[in-house]
Parts: sequence; C-alpha cells; structure tokens
Amino acid sequence: MDGRPTFDVDVVHNAYPDSYTENMDPAARDLLTPDQVFEFNALLPTWEQAEEAPFSAYRPLMAWARANPGTAGRFPATLAMERAHYVLQPCVPAYDPHPVAGTYRATVVVEGRDTLTAWLRTHPTGYPMCAPLTPRLDLSAVRPRMADTARLYVYGSSESEAAIPVSNAEAWERPGSCSSVAVDVLNQPRTDAAGRRSWAAGYDPGGFTACFRGDPRVHGLADVLQAAYTARTLEAPPGWFRETADGGMRFERTWRVAGRPVLEVTATRIGPRTLD
Repeated sequence: MDGRPTFDVDVVHNAYPDSYTENMDPAARDLLTPDQVFEFNALLPTWEQAEEAPFSAYRPLMAWARANPGTAGRFPATLAMERAHYVLQPCVPAYDPHPVAGTYRATVVVEGRDTLTAWLRTHPTGYPMCAPLTPRLDLSAVRPRMADTARLYVYGSSESEAAIPVSNAEAWERPGSCSSVAVDVLNQPRTDAAGRRSWAAGYDPGGFTACFRGDPRVHGLADVLQAAYTARTLEAPPGWFRETADGGMRFERTWRVAGRPVLEVTATRIGPRTLD
C-alpha cells in the first residue's frame, strides 16, 4: 500500500505466552523469550521434511540443543524436543505377525454354571505400545524402540467362526458380535524348561460381553464386576497365552470376587487366520 509491503495476518489461536504456560507451576515456568522463540522456530523442519527424512530434518535442531542445553530446557523448546524424539525413536512392533495372533474358539463360564462359546479373531500385529522414551541429543544413539506391549484388537461372534465380523459397523448390525476389543499382550515372554513360551495379557471383559448382548446369562455380569471392583474384592490377575506341547496356543484367565470365580475364559487357537 502506497509502495509499502503489506501482509495478511491470520487470527492468532495460540498467543505466546498462552493460557497453558500461564497456568504452569511458577517454579517450573521457564520460558523462551519471544525473540528466542522465533530463532528456535527457524530450526524446525516442515512436515514434509520430517516425513521424508526425519534424521536429516531434525539434525539442525539436535545440534542446537547440544550447543544450548540450558535454552533447550525451556518451554516451548522442551515440547518440540519431546515430539522430535518421538519421531526419531518411533515405537515399532516387536513381532510381525505376533506369535499369539490368529483365530480362537473360546469357552466362557459365568458364575461357575453358565457356559458360553465364542469365536474370536485378532489383528496380525497389534498397535505397538512403548514405555516413555529417554531423550537423547546424540543422533548416533537414536533408534526405533521395540514395543513393550502389543495391543491386539479382537473381533468375535457367539454364533460361529464364519459370523466373525470384519468391521465395527457389521458388528453392531449383527447380533452376537463384538469388535475392537483391546487385548494388551506383554511382548517379553516367559519360557519354561521345555522351551515353551507364555505371554501375559490383559483386557476389559466388558468388551467381550457385547458378543453375548441379549443373553440373560451375562446381563448382570458387568454390574457384578464393577461392584466388586468398587468394594475392592475383585481379583483380576493377568491372563496368559501359552504355547502348547503340540505347537498350538491356549489362553486362560479367571476373575474372582472374594475368592469365588465369576468369569472364567479359556480359548484355543483353531487357525492362523487374522483380520485384514
């Protein structure tokens, strides 16, 4: 305008300092100055650079952090460094496919008397879950992290193996189906004297009860478990996937209330097929 350069400025969604930093503990509120923020932002790669070649894209940032450890320890540099480390040290699956993946036939005993059957199928690999990472400023020491836990999503049916759904929508439309039940399997196995491995696993039983919605035998089970949890009388040790002598896989888990079994699940792998 009138020979002067003009700029279109968008609405500021996150001013600096913003409400997040203002609500920080004053003792921990160690912030970069506005000038330092602009200098720091110039070191950050674009999304495209970080996607295509993360190590080279983040090299200037890591070199700056090594040369300026005090400044790198101030917000928002700390936040950017944390995100950079997650990009440079991704959590990757420990197995592909996971040794416990496949199709199972499960027997479910409710309150020690009602026996139900379900067919369950897992995803092949599972979502990798890692312990919090240790930040490193030396790129030569940065590498992907093997997952401590695999979150295997399971779909199932109380009707038959052929009726196992392949999507959440199908599961909701089809009676006797359940989907996206998260089973967290620790990736570090135990090995017995015969060389057979076992993996500890845990999950919320409420997800599987959807496979039996409409069945009066399981209507009150969630309430029983919740009441026992509130009363601190629920005993829910992890379940175990165990390799069998014939090369198969078997899962077992029991929930007890005050020592009394209320939900017993045993499952035997009947085939290697996994969800797509």
